[in-house]
Amino acid sequence: MGVAAASMAWCLHLSLSTRFVFSFSPPPSRLHAKHHHRLRQQQLQFGDRNRQRLSAQAQDDVTFQSLGLTDEMFDITKRMDWNVPTAVQRLSIPAVLEMEHGNSASSLWCEGPTGSGKTGGFALPLLQILINGRKRNYSSDRQGQVMALILCPTRELADQTGNVVKRLISLLNRRGSKAQLMADTIYGGKERVEEQVARLARRRREGVDLDVLVATPGRLRDVLRYGEQAADGNDVNLSALERRIMEAFDSKTDTKREERQNRKKRKGRGNYRGSPEASSLSLKDIEDMDLDRVDDDGRGAIVEMLENLNYLVLDEADRLLAGSFKEEIDDILNLLPKPEDSRMKTLLFSATYPQQIEERCDQVLSQISSGQPLRVSTTSSMRQRLQYDENEAFDAALSNRQRKHIERTTQITSVLPDSSPDIDHRAIRLEDKDRTQALRYLLDQHSVDEWDRVMVFVSTRYLTEHISRKLRRYDVPASELHGRLDQDARERRLKAFR
Repeated sequence: MGVAAASMAWCLHLSLSTRFVFSFSPPPSRLHAKHHHRLRQQQLQFGDRNRQRLSAQAQDDVTFQSLGLTDEMFDITKRMDWNVPTAVQRLSIPAVLEMEHGNSASSLWCEGPTGSGKTGGFALPLLQILINGRKRNYSSDRQGQVMALILCPTRELADQTGNVVKRLISLLNRRGSKAQLMADTIYGGKERVEEQVARLARRRREGVDLDVLVATPGRLRDVLRYGEQAADGNDVNLSALERRIMEAFDSKTDTKREERQNRKKRKGRGNYRGSPEASSLSLKDIEDMDLDRVDDDGRGAIVEMLENLNYLVLDEADRLLAGSFKEEIDDILNLLPKPEDSRMKTLLFSATYPQQIEERCDQVLSQISSGQPLRVSTTSSMRQRLQYDENEAFDAALSNRQRKHIERTTQITSVLPDSSPDIDHRAIRLEDKDRTQALRYLLDQHSVDEWDRVMVFVSTRYLTEHISRKLRRYDVPASELHGRLDQDARERRLKAFR
């Protein structure tokens, strides 16, 4: 049995591979009353084709093709073993595709449970739109722009989402089309900022578009600021010249080392492990460095890569729009094109939208998008709002504050039932001092075959380390996972836990 303790929320949750979830908490405070959301009837211009799709979404025989994906993308879903679209994909895929035709809203607000296929819900239609655009404008000039920006709150989610997008793009590019898509992922902990700046600056300088950029907001802001600082420096041209010379030497050294290794292999002496010899540059090498060029190697123009952004996706939007990311998100949003100057589409995806986040979502969408957002959901709470729509007694129970909140926030447009998660919930009321003992008791009562992996959520970094030490003391394999660990350590723990 493996146990991982992770700092997440103030109460302690135990999530199990056998699909049980327990909550250990102090006596509950006064619970919020269920509030009713009076729906406004919104007549969105979907067109006959999408009306047919949406009306057919409740049927069991819905396919990715019926949602509007091309045969090319349908083949990609089969290669990914995505055989049947999930409920959230049935709502989001046709909505995103219709946005490109300009026949509906310019922003989508999508809510679906964890594990419901939200990444595929925005990645599939986005890549179809991007690859079709590449095919139509293959010979047109490129300017080193980012076409779609996906923001994620954590390194792990950015890495996971980036890997899914790159996998889809790899399958698309293998089909032999001259129109090839490219993606990049930027987050902290693995690469230095300078390396990421250099990579983007090279694209900007050479006019190579980046179709999809997946990033965490903090690191993306650092990269953009790094470029701005380079543009404001007094010696940027000299620094660029030094970089070009050093890169030329490094390249020459690597080439000589590789040639030496190949000679050793051909002679059967194995790999060369000695120190590389000092390298020198030929006249041709110096000419290739373009020393007469006076600029900052494109670093100061990185921020301009977002000027013509077509799609902005906020993955786990409830966390990105919370207070902890407000400064970074606002800085990035201020760099994006204004609604009156662009056709940028905004997509919000999240498992939940707490009441305190809903108004923030509307405020952000009104800042960067035009028109009324399209809001869709597959969560049980949104279905309850529909269920109680005509219940006057329930409506009467609303407070004035709740009514005002409902009037200010975007109304639900479409709701589909999702498959019921195979999770059992139990709540056990305990004093704080008894929680670790209760956890040990539960672990002892269930065999390794029943609970082979256990995830424990606690409120602080200290508690993750404290509980892990206690469990290891009783011969229970346990590791802590929190934000203070470096990226390699976090990835090692996650890999071992899987």
